[in-house]
Amino acid sequence: MNPQLKLGTKNKQEQEKNGEFRITSNFCWFLLYFSLWTFAVNVSNPFFNLYMLDNLGIDVSWVTIYNSLTPDTLLSPFAVVG
Repeated sequence: MNPQLKLGTKNKQEQEKNGEFRITSNFCWFLLYFSLWTFAVNVSNPFFNLYMLDNLGIDVSWVTIYNSLTPDTLLSPFAVVG
């Protein structure tokens, strides 16, 4: 049996005409997971510099270069994807 008919959902064209957008539960779980992961990485991000300087013994100039290259690497996929 067609799961869309079983759930009573409309096809994509009818949803676009009516301005409806349905989010599946898997998509919601992905958004929640990705949001929590991004939050955790951004909270711990300032401590990476201290770890590299104190524990790894990396020179300040290399840490500065690393920090200046990070935004470029994060934004470079946008040039490809659009």
